Amino acid sequence: MSNTQTELTSPPTDAISSIQFAPASLRLLVASWDKSVYLYDTTEAGGRLLRTYEHRAPVLDVCFGEGDEEAFTGGLDWAVRRYADLHWSSVTIDDIQLAYTTNADSTSIAVHKQHSPHTKRA
Repeated sequence: MSNTQTELTSPPTDAISSIQFAPASLRLLVASWDKSVYLYDTTEAGGRLLRTYEHRAPVLDVCFGEGDEEAFTGGLDWAVRRYADLHWSSVTIDDIQLAYTTNADSTSIAVHKQHSPHTKRA
């Protein structure tokens, strides 16, 4: 097992609350208390920052959906957001969906294949 560590060249500006590697690539999602989600490509040393997604409050958790192109985020703004296509260099407002609102903070997020919007049900 390799014990390789990499320091991100463009890290968040506040504490990191969650990290998640993509299921089929070396992309990395990072949630931060600076109200942002960061998407990195870690195939290069130091990781290349691909995109930053802003929230209204600190972000507590992130997870990928069924693949590398879909992500969910949640935090202290009481919202769970779905990012539909992370591979595009720019994301339009149509690609970001408010998946759920809650009456409390979203401290942990997980996606189950059975409940994914892309799963076909009989």
